[in-house]
Amino acid sequence: MWGISRPTPNKGTQMIGFTGTREGLTPLQMENLRKVLKSLIQHGLTELHHGDCVGADKAVDTLAQELGLKRVIHPPDSITLRAFCQGEVVLPPKPYLQRNQDIVRARRILVACPKELTEQQRSGTWSTVRFARKVGVRTLLLFPDGTVREYRGEIFARNPIHR
Repeated sequence: MWGISRPTPNKGTQMIGFTGTREGLTPLQMENLRKVLKSLIQHGLTELHHGDCVGADKAVDTLAQELGLKRVIHPPDSITLRAFCQGEVVLPPKPYLQRNQDIVRARRILVACPKELTEQQRSGTWSTVRFARKVGVRTLLLFPDGTVREYRGEIFARNPIHR
């Protein structure tokens, strides 16, 4: 059985933030993303926020719809890489950095699917992960090789997903 430890309790809607590469997800990332989302749903999280770009955002939107999560779309103000997902809520477009910070602020946990195995300086996904760490948001990193790591604020924890 796959699962993660219970998110910090919160009153009201339990929200998942998502950030990922516009290059799309590897099969291992997609497999782990499905398992993580199912586990978060079992722990009462009901709403997913993402940035409406091609690649990983489009993939998570489809998966969230399939799993019955409410989808809140935070579109960028540039249409170049926008996926034009049709969630239950579509917020007004904002610049990438502001939109990414809104996604972090709107969540109980951030799930990130980067393209790289190491942190990059010029990457929207990694910028969002750094902001989440800075403000103390629990973050699950699903790497392209299938590795899963977790940050709880600045603290790094290994093996947040277990059999």
